[in-house]
Amino acid sequence: MNRRGVSGARGVGGASAGRVALLVRLCVLGMVAGVLAGMTLGALVLAVKKAPGGPVRGEDPGCGEGPVPGAGAGTTEPGPDALAVARQLVAARDAVLSAGDTAALSALSVPEGEAAAADATLGSVLDSTPVAQVETEVREASWVGEDLLEVVTVQRRLVLSGGQTMGPQPERCARWQLSPQPWRIVAVRPCS
Repeated sequence: MNRRGVSGARGVGGASAGRVALLVRLCVLGMVAGVLAGMTLGALVLAVKKAPGGPVRGEDPGCGEGPVPGAGAGTTEPGPDALAVARQLVAARDAVLSAGDTAALSALSVPEGEAAAADATLGSVLDSTPVAQVETEVREASWVGEDLLEVVTVQRRLVLSGGQTMGPQPERCARWQLSPQPWRIVAVRPCS
């Protein structure tokens, strides 16, 4: 499977194809997962702030002797569960994209970070090409550094307010640099 899939717009012609392609690229910025049923935006943002504990250092061979992600430096306290953190962040992102709430979108990234700049661009695109629904899935997530999360995602569906629907996009892998308490995105890069 291709973990670095780049999505494109299909079935949308004319001058709007470029905007739709940009919108799809920005929406999948490596942060796509299913919207959690029955949760309101407020509950999603609260859930991001309360990420549950996860595996203890040593369970993952990639952890080495370094600090546990999300725990104090040099501690053996359990760190946050990678899959839970990824799903919470992406569910919150999907919810705000579906609601067209660019102010809430900015709360999911660190101000002045690369992700915040990308979200500002996304906000401009959303003004001209509003999204009605985003359905995405986190397939895998693991800590690869103290503040670095590797996440494999698939955008299941993107529906624009005009009715255009884009089906499943290729699976992609991205590395998210995170800031904890609450979890927010600093930068997103393709997996290497």
